Amino acid sequence: MSLFRRRAGRTSAVPGWCAWFSPDEWDAFRALVEESVRDERGDGVRVEDGRPYARGYTREGQPYMTELAPLAQELRDHPRALWPAALAEVFQRRNAAVAEGLRLLDGPFDAVRHRLLPRVEPAGTAAGGTARDLGGGLTAVPCLVTDGGNFTVETAHLAHWDVSPDELWALTTHNLHREPCQNNEFGEPGSGCRVLTGTGEWTASHLLRMDELTGGAPHGALVSVPRTDVLLYWAITGPDLFVRGPYLQAAGRELLARPGGEERRLTTDLLWWSDGVLEPISLPTLGPGAPHSGTKDDPHVLKITPRFLEVLKAIGLSRG
Repeated sequence: MSLFRRRAGRTSAVPGWCAWFSPDEWDAFRALVEESVRDERGDGVRVEDGRPYARGYTREGQPYMTELAPLAQELRDHPRALWPAALAEVFQRRNAAVAEGLRLLDGPFDAVRHRLLPRVEPAGTAAGGTARDLGGGLTAVPCLVTDGGNFTVETAHLAHWDVSPDELWALTTHNLHREPCQNNEFGEPGSGCRVLTGTGEWTASHLLRMDELTGGAPHGALVSVPRTDVLLYWAITGPDLFVRGPYLQAAGRELLARPGGEERRLTTDLLWWSDGVLEPISLPTLGPGAPHSGTKDDPHVLKITPRFLEVLKAIGLSRG
């Protein structure tokens, strides 16, 4: 294979998640991945500028993604001449892991029940028929977690295990409790703003535990979930929502701007959580010096849903 072929006019900035590459090495890495994955999976993938994943299609026409950051990390300490062999070894390990995952999916339910976790993704990226719409442009997907990767649990697997969707989701949510994460206050002392941080793949999944995390807040909670490795929230207690909401959103956008966050991007929207559903809202800035979070065209516009209007009435901020 022509693994280090340079394309005419192809130059691009090295993304932050593999900043150790020189521009020439980054271009060589892209070409190597595209040609290697084409041999591995079918019709190949295309590495887009700066993206931490490559998109492609199998020979059967099914879409798939190849995560690039782990591949770049694998090659980091290898001389460039050894990259093809090192990448081939990575794919060999992955093939073994895929075989193990498929074996578990086809096996008994008791062998996988402790390996099931929900993953939060942007809406429209999930497949398999078992995904649950969380609202706010986010979806939860049940996954089988193995040492070699994660596999989406599909309806055919539920039929094989004789497990209902409700049973599956109850179990995956329960399993979140074993995932290590820290729940700390941030911002001004006593503000009530909380931040969950932990294992990058699953922290945002604690959205499914918001009722527990907020102690059943009667007015719900404002939420910022910019990446899969962080969850910011504030249980609504009163008019402070016009300060706390913009503050949460500003903090989420700041996290997205940090190096390494792009591959786990979820949403920059400020969300309102209530009764298990998320709704995007926009709150105007109130008070001097407060960060504002509204739309690009008018950062001072109040954009809410009819359900959220009832919250404003309940806490005495609307008479409409």
